Amino acid sequence: MSTNPKQKITQLLNQHRPGTLYLAGWLERNGVPRELQHSYLRSGWLESLGAGAFRRTGDELSWLGAIATLQSQAEARIYPGALTALTLQGYAHYARLGKQRVYLFSPPRTTLPAWFRNYDWGALIRHTKTSLLRSGLLSELVFSPGR
Repeated sequence: MSTNPKQKITQLLNQHRPGTLYLAGWLERNGVPRELQHSYLRSGWLESLGAGAFRRTGDELSWLGAIATLQSQAEARIYPGALTALTLQGYAHYARLGKQRVYLFSPPRTTLPAWFRNYDWGALIRHTKTSLLRSGLLSELVFSPGR
């Protein structure tokens, strides 16, 4: 990224995928130090979702965008599964009543960050840790915005 703070925020905002977030560690690895992140917060370019997570001011977030962020920026192995995966593939053939249920699966030692657990995604999130997720088994399910 550029060294000029104004150019950095411009680049970040131009590359932003709607519905996704910025993780503090990823920003730092990409040339935006913590002090500059806080400056962007104070100036209103970014909003904090909790420790280590930011959204573009005014951006509507989705649980799917948050999972995409965790997969791409934190290399987290968290995947939609069960009925959620079928729905994402277009195989759900029913009218949903009430809040959407989202089923997420991950390896046993994976923990969803506090900012994810505490945010109201407008859905009931069910996170299941399982040893059935072998390395590479679900690599084709990694969310790619724009698919």
